[in-house]
Amino acid sequence: TDPCEALHYCFFLRSLKGKNGESMFSGCISQLVLQSREFDMLLGRLEPDGRRTPGIIDKFKVDVSEVTQMVAQDSEKKGLHEDAVKLYDLAKNHEKVVSLLNQLLSQVVHQTEGGSGSQRGRVVELATAVALRFKTHGHKTHPNNAATLHLLLDLTTFFDLYHKERFMDALEVLKKLRIIALRRDEVETRVAGVTAQGSEIRSVLPHVLLAAMTTTHRLYRMPAQPQSPQTSFNTSTTVTSPATKHLQEQARAIVTFAGMIPMRLHSEINARLVQLEALIN
Repeated sequence: TDPCEALHYCFFLRSLKGKNGESMFSGCISQLVLQSREFDMLLGRLEPDGRRTPGIIDKFKVDVSEVTQMVAQDSEKKGLHEDAVKLYDLAKNHEKVVSLLNQLLSQVVHQTEGGSGSQRGRVVELATAVALRFKTHGHKTHPNNAATLHLLLDLTTFFDLYHKERFMDALEVLKKLRIIALRRDEVETRVAGVTAQGSEIRSVLPHVLLAAMTTTHRLYRMPAQPQSPQTSFNTSTTVTSPATKHLQEQARAIVTFAGMIPMRLHSEINARLVQLEALIN
């Protein structure tokens, strides 16, 4: 069926209401859009600068935003969350856009990169575009939710570096984010900060802890810098370098932090953290 022609048939239902008072026209359009997946053609398209390019629906005397919102809700109910994000964005429901993006990111942020065709790739690309546009052109969402979105995107960078085994770079990113303790004098402050974070950040925290400890262990195992000629002959003397001491203290801080945060970690995560810390210390 031609979506344009079908839309005209839907228009005949504009004066009818469903049993719950909902618009039969909107419901018909929602089904049509979801079945045809002609989102841009029927509902319009959002440009990078935030302007909306009209769709065929604009030819009818209807509340386009209301109809788009209904299609977004139906998409969300069907579990089509990436579609729902784009549709809520088109309807200018920024709160739902950010809320859904935070949920999606928290589920995939710790995974390997996977390319643009993977779910992680698609979600990160979508979230990055939204975050950039909102930062440039403004948004109508709670500051805490917007902050969570940016933090999750920063964690994406951390995990990308971690999976590429660029451990020093990954650690530098993690230090700047200040969400876990990497020094003993940071433990209390970082533990207190966990309660202020949203559920999406807390759900990612176990993955962050394990990646941080694995990073610490891998750096600890890296070959030491070549010794000077004056000391290279004395192989029987064991000297703990400042860098090694720092990594040992970092491992202790991570384990201490993990034991104090107000959330229950999976037993496998706890066991692995303790095991790696023992290998370092």
